[in-house]
Amino acid sequence: MGHRLLAEIAIVERQWDQAEAELAQALSAMNSPPTPGAVWQAYGLVPPEDSGAKFGAALPLAAWRVYATAAKLCEQLRKPADAEIYQRRSDEVRLQLAASLDEADPLRRLIVEGREGGKTVIERSA
Repeated sequence: MGHRLLAEIAIVERQWDQAEAELAQALSAMNSPPTPGAVWQAYGLVPPEDSGAKFGAALPLAAWRVYATAAKLCEQLRKPADAEIYQRRSDEVRLQLAASLDEADPLRRLIVEGREGGKTVIERSA
């Protein structure tokens, strides 16, 4: 998520090479996540016994956001085919995340709409 945020900043600053580099790091980290124990060990901590479920639950949210940022960058770089691929991946993960929630959960509706906490997460250019 840190690399995704740095990519978002680079996009705003129109630093395309930096944005691409940060997204490459984000996609790499997302596609090859470390084990939960490795994350905790990197900080010199012992993971709690139930940490595996919590770690895995964060990946769909990260994937949704990373793919959306990749789509945004591709739009800015005038690569509509690539933007469409990443937007489709983002939408697929977003809908899978929503499907994992109870239908009565208000968060489910926000995610289905592409919103989180009442704010639009994915902006599409006209």
